[in-house]
Amino acid sequence: MWNRCGRPEFVAVAAIAVLVLAACGSSSGGNAVSQGKTYTIASTEDLSGPLAETGKAYASGFKTYVDWINDQGGVNGHKLKFSVLDDQTKPDTGVTNTKQLLTENPIAFLGHTGSPVMIPQQPILAQAQVPTLTYTGVDQLLKDPYYFTLGMSLADQFNVQAQYIQSKVTGRKPRVVLLIIDSPALTLARTTLKTALTAAGWTVVTDEKLPIGSTDVSTQAEDISKAAPDYIVGGILDAAVPGLISKFKTLGVSAPLINFSPGSADASFQAGAGQFFAEREYVAPLDPAAKVMQDAAKKYGTTADMTSTVFTKGWVAGIVFGAAIKTCGDSCTGVKMQAALQGMSGLDIGGLGGAVSFSASTHTGQSGCRVYGVVNGKIVGVTGVIKAKAAL
Repeated sequence: MWNRCGRPEFVAVAAIAVLVLAACGSSSGGNAVSQGKTYTIASTEDLSGPLAETGKAYASGFKTYVDWINDQGGVNGHKLKFSVLDDQTKPDTGVTNTKQLLTENPIAFLGHTGSPVMIPQQPILAQAQVPTLTYTGVDQLLKDPYYFTLGMSLADQFNVQAQYIQSKVTGRKPRVVLLIIDSPALTLARTTLKTALTAAGWTVVTDEKLPIGSTDVSTQAEDISKAAPDYIVGGILDAAVPGLISKFKTLGVSAPLINFSPGSADASFQAGAGQFFAEREYVAPLDPAAKVMQDAAKKYGTTADMTSTVFTKGWVAGIVFGAAIKTCGDSCTGVKMQAALQGMSGLDIGGLGGAVSFSASTHTGQSGCRVYGVVNGKIVGVTGVIKAKAAL
């Protein structure tokens, strides 16, 4: 549950531990000393604005892990505190929140799910030497040594979508539509995709943009109907999918939509069975492999937020941070967390996805993903793991 200030409500043992411990160290994450036995991980996130769909799920998945691990005694005896503020994807608010949260001496940040905040926020975190771990990679930030992502970059996700389409259209070059949210990160990824498609001889019959947070896709659906594509490359969130599929049925649009991983909720597959496909790097919250997470969500009252793989990624972020803290030991700082994350290799996440690995040259935790669809009424992987490649 979330209180009116946008902060998570913690179980009593964690709250008491936080209250009785005095803060110490400087405001810089790189030089901070942990607060006794408690390590703070902070986040400014969209909990009530246009990207609350993903923001709440990611923060809630992580909060669930924090509550669960604290009830197990913490990470090597260290309790975790999750401090989160709501910015409604307003860049100025996000920056202000970031600066405020840094005064709590966090050893890491749970990354924002929207690039309008993430892009201006990241230089502040890098200067403070505090690593951030987000759910999907923003290509503009991948070279920042303090930026890490659990999922593939957006450009790589679009590359995988194109590879899947390529495998389905034989004997000619595909005619495709791009239907992508109009955000800073997706603008760059869209440009990268269009360059690759043009080089491969594909025809982009129309390039449709959807405002951040919008679920009204009537205009875009009508444009797509007129364009008569073979396939649709999607970069839209789940809230827009049911309306889009309904409009497609009215207009007689039958072209399959291949969506990116942030829009891969079970509800979207159910709405567009046979026409909707999407990438997943991690399992859905109700997958049998996620039993521990499911039980924790039930115990801590977060089952309502288990809407998509974004929740799973929040939980996995907890696993990743926990492993990094074990490497840090009793004097973890932002600098040590960055080194621990960067040195992470083959971290087993209990069947929730492929092993998570980072390196000095690669800060994306997964190098490939599967495309999922509905087969005989069940959501299943319709491909093996596909990795991005240089050219189509």
